Amino acid sequence: MIINASTNNFLRRDMKLYLSSFCLLLTLVVSAQSRYNIIPKPSSVSESPGSFRYSNAYVHYDAGLKDAAELLAAALQIPSSRIKPL
Repeated sequence: MIINASTNNFLRRDMKLYLSSFCLLLTLVVSAQSRYNIIPKPSSVSESPGSFRYSNAYVHYDAGLKDAAELLAAALQIPSSRIKPL
């Protein structure tokens, strides 16, 4: 087999494709192992039926983070009257 510049570029492109595919597959496998993304990671997690209610929740924020606090409150359905600066 004669390797010239064209063949070399083709081989590099193939290697990049294989490496990218491997990295994507590895990422999918690692992310599939953990159903719950909790930080810090608990030593064990068990799922049981039921729900969690946070009826008296407040969102406290540092200066400059009011927009992020409002987004969080909206996602958690917390009234805007319970968004307070620190």
